[in-house]
Amino acid sequence: MGNFVKDARIGKMAENIVLSLMNDAGFPSRFGHLTDNRWDIISQYGLHEITTEVKFDKYEQQSGNIAIEVYNPKSGHPSGLTVTRAFIWAHVLADEYPVWFTMVASLKQYMDRTPPHKIIDVGGDKNATLYLYPSHEILVDIFVRVDNIAPSALRKWVTQQWEQQYE
Repeated sequence: MGNFVKDARIGKMAENIVLSLMNDAGFPSRFGHLTDNRWDIISQYGLHEITTEVKFDKYEQQSGNIAIEVYNPKSGHPSGLTVTRAFIWAHVLADEYPVWFTMVASLKQYMDRTPPHKIIDVGGDKNATLYLYPSHEILVDIFVRVDNIAPSALRKWVTQQWEQQYE
């Protein structure tokens, strides 16, 4: 139970970081409903809602890999990337909490064309099948670091992504 509480607390901290970044960028944001696990954060963009899935990767610094959850072997159901309906995928890393964004669609396309470096069938608290990709490759290929850019630059990037996909 102790690890679960600690992990949940760290996950909430990562969500708070992303929520703050989106608010600072001019997107009024709130947490998703506890009963709706299709995304973690909802941000307003005019009449639209931009949704974000937030993942905290506590082992990336040690392993050199980004872990993407795709299945829950405990429940026998898809999870993580395979069930999210979010627009943005936010990946927060443990070392000083850098925040990396990509579009969920871009991450899915990347995973379709790029085999994982390794697959962990039963990871986490034995509740996650994880696909591992070398950080130095996936972060460069499809992610953008957003915690170290101006709020106006983040706003521009998010709106450009939205407009490319929906307008």
